[in-house]
Amino acid sequence: MRTKKTLFALCAALLILAGCSNESSAPSADSSSPNIQAGSEASSQAEEAPSSDVSGELTLEEVLAAKETDASEFQYSPSATGEGIFISGCTSDDDIIVIPEEIDGQPVVSMGINGVNLLDCRALVLPDSMGYLEDGSIGLLDNLEVLVYGSGMEEGLGIPVALYPNLRILYVEEGAKHLPTILVAGSEKLEKVYLPASLEKEAFEASAVILDCGDPTFVVPAGSAAEQYAIDNGYKYENP
Repeated sequence: MRTKKTLFALCAALLILAGCSNESSAPSADSSSPNIQAGSEASSQAEEAPSSDVSGELTLEEVLAAKETDASEFQYSPSATGEGIFISGCTSDDDIIVIPEEIDGQPVVSMGINGVNLLDCRALVLPDSMGYLEDGSIGLLDNLEVLVYGSGMEEGLGIPVALYPNLRILYVEEGAKHLPTILVAGSEKLEKVYLPASLEKEAFEASAVILDCGDPTFVVPAGSAAEQYAIDNGYKYENP
């Protein structure tokens, strides 16, 4: 069903959470370990890529080709398991923020509440390595136009998002097996939702996908569970 009032109420609650301070330590981080200071021996992606500052309307192609944001722009620490990096904050002023796959040689595996919050970015790309997203981890980003989810999302994620009034494009990377309870809500300008063939029926049974997001077109592979989801829920769709 397109309208699920209970889920929308949860999204509204996240807006309140996103406005809160991020001073308390998030449960996914290892509180016994000292924080790794942003920029400690972190190197940016070496290969050439388009600039992260873009004029005019962003395209999905520009966002997917953008270089990783330098690790010095993030606050991070070891994850609770000690295996990988936990993102707790971001200070980048880039138009396109691409969270790195690795920092200090460790995979970026999780992000806490308000991990990316109150920034002017127009696009956000989550890495394939990131499996865990706390509720409200993607905070208030009023200028956000393009949101890209990586393929590594764990099963059972809640609602990592706030409300994005200017979001136009939602993209999930090929290889994804699971979806959060809601990928995005309240984005009336949403035009396109790209879902991969790797998502099976069970993923859609556990997710509302989008909520109160106008009338977007779903871009879905022919014969996929994603295509069937669009058909079953009365969404416009097209095959890539």
